[in-house]
Amino acid sequence: MRLLIFFNVCCLFFVFCFNTIAEDSFFYFPHKLDLFQIPNEPSLYSGSNDIVNTFLEDRFLDIDSISVQPFLDMAISDDYKTTIFFSGGDVDVFWFVVNYTADNTILSAIRFKPRISKNKGGVSVSLSTLLSISDSRVFYFEDNKITKYLLSDTGIFTLDTSLVVDSSWELALIDDMFPTLTSLYLVLPFSTSTVVSTINNLIANLNLKVFGIAGDDGMFEADNYVDLNHESGLTTNCSNLRYLFLDLNTSDQVNKLSQVASACSSIEKVFFLILDLKDNTHNLDVINLFPDKRIFYEL
Repeated sequence: MRLLIFFNVCCLFFVFCFNTIAEDSFFYFPHKLDLFQIPNEPSLYSGSNDIVNTFLEDRFLDIDSISVQPFLDMAISDDYKTTIFFSGGDVDVFWFVVNYTADNTILSAIRFKPRISKNKGGVSVSLSTLLSISDSRVFYFEDNKITKYLLSDTGIFTLDTSLVVDSSWELALIDDMFPTLTSLYLVLPFSTSTVVSTINNLIANLNLKVFGIAGDDGMFEADNYVDLNHESGLTTNCSNLRYLFLDLNTSDQVNKLSQVASACSSIEKVFFLILDLKDNTHNLDVINLFPDKRIFYEL
């Protein structure tokens, strides 16, 4: 029986909470997972791609030419329709979330990169971003940057604020700037060992459903945020945690991660990120803590 299942990183889109209205929907490239067993059907958008292209070119003037295709429909609101449009599968290519009326009149759009290039251990890898959408707000996580958009009940996106986390000072601002944040997915440009207490404060102050933190080594790890005395960190603040990101070669301590496995019963998926398929140093002791929840994702 094969231990790992690897997925093609170029052609799939990964979706959490596929058909929810007024609740957060999380989108993580490049896999698509339907947690509610709803068939993964292509978009039913019936309008003109040329009209969408023209709207996007007028909206995003820094892009010379845009040619998109509908990819995935989302049920964000009963009052308008929402579709993700893609413009290619290469790293650093923009995709778009577009809201429109029943007669295909475009209302508003935002852009995002489903993945970016990142140097990890001296190797250029494709790193996923995270997009969280609800009925009234959007959070987009790209590397060490968080961008928040407001979403009106008529389907209009408005840029609210953004934060680039370049130091521990900006990191400490997250819960004040984004008090409704339910995802924390960042690749920080400094060592996480220097900001453990700050991250634990964020875990305590935010009602997190998604947690993934990496430092300047690019390693997604979690044991620094586990208190074996159950006084702080993940084990006492994970009642709603659904998705956890770890590195396949993590050096996390098994005794600490076992506390997460037992205390955080709401966890549905643990994503083990893979840099080198030929690397045999995988931390099987940690991996085996989540036998029914693990997903392996090749960078």
